[in-house]
Amino acid sequence: MSVQNDTKNIWVTELSRCLRQSFLLRKQERVRMHINTVMRMHIGAGLHMRLQRILAKQGFEVEKRVEKKTALGFNVVGKIDIYDREENVVYELKYTHYEKLDEVRLNNYLRQLNYYIEMAGALKGYLITVHADGGIEEIKRDWAETDLEKRANAYGIHIDEDILPPRKVRPDIECAECVFYNFCWRGGKDEVRQ
Repeated sequence: MSVQNDTKNIWVTELSRCLRQSFLLRKQERVRMHINTVMRMHIGAGLHMRLQRILAKQGFEVEKRVEKKTALGFNVVGKIDIYDREENVVYELKYTHYEKLDEVRLNNYLRQLNYYIEMAGALKGYLITVHADGGIEEIKRDWAETDLEKRANAYGIHIDEDILPPRKVRPDIECAECVFYNFCWRGGKDEVRQ
């Protein structure tokens, strides 16, 4: 079953970014991304696979599936990039071509990490960002309560009732790079185009 038709499962990646974007991505059969975005995604995926292969040989668990059922019955699922069973630590890997991550993107990445820490019952986690110039950034997060339940339930209701989540108050960098920018900020309509 494709993500577009799966109303039972909500992916952590959907919850970590703009919910409106996630909703629209579910509703579209195909989304044509800019070639630069596709290239960056392939570089990031290649980096993930290489690092995961190396760390799996060292005993780390890669692509660890985690799930959490919300009080309203929505099932949140995700795959942790790297999990250290022995230390009970989550590692989330990201690649960026930017010199420095903007606040919106960084907050989305940290939200995803925090959700994985909560879902895995981990003690802590690390966001490891690899930059195109070879630089590596590491941010540590300890376990803390998150808005996972609230955000998953809100998004799940939008999916179930086929209601487009509201757009942001004003466009930000995430909006500027989104394939739905014109729909949200120039279209003026809040209906889903199928």
